[in-house]
Amino acid sequence: MKELEVVEWSNKGASLNCLGRHEEAIRCLDKALQLDPNFTFAWINKGASLGS
Repeated sequence: MKELEVVEWSNKGASLNCLGRHEEAIRCLDKALQLDPNFTFAWINKGASLGS
């Protein structure tokens, strides 16, 4: 269950980043990383959001 929630938060963050809503994206990605600090894709997506 937790793993699915992490993926959902990460995907939401990635989607928001694509929409140009970077601050919201970072909040979602932070939530994913709070649940699982080792989730690589959340870190990658957060880096993309911070770089935008």
